[in-house]
Amino acid sequence: RMIQWVQSSFQDGPPRVIIVKSEALVEELSRYADSKKNVTEHDGEDEPFVAADGIINNGQDWFLSLLTSSENASNGIPGKSKQSPPTYSHPIKAPLVLSPKDGKTPICRFHNYALDGCKNGDACPFDHDHCHWCLKAGHVALSCNC
Repeated sequence: RMIQWVQSSFQDGPPRVIIVKSEALVEELSRYADSKKNVTEHDGEDEPFVAADGIINNGQDWFLSLLTSSENASNGIPGKSKQSPPTYSHPIKAPLVLSPKDGKTPICRFHNYALDGCKNGDACPFDHDHCHWCLKAGHVALSCNC
């Protein structure tokens, strides 16, 4: 989901600085670096490279390839993924996702990921209408086929 957020947040242009604290972004950078045979020392070319201190120099190409690969994986629809919904050891381990109906109300994680659903029923203040994974109405993440 981090890559999808990056895709939607930086459509107007790549950022000048990225601080990577995401395993998914680190994996993407590693794959890109491997595909370009990057080295930790700059050889004078304009190819992106990772310096010894972890700074990504000339990273615009990498960032743009990240946006392109993420767009292709989601068919150009931010928030939609072809991957199966994740399973969590506990519903609270799922990240907070806000309802598409108002952008403020969290989608109920217990309703979406607990085998017996949300125990609060109608008293629950969270959204029980939308899937936590694909954000569509009418089903829960445990049964999501998106």
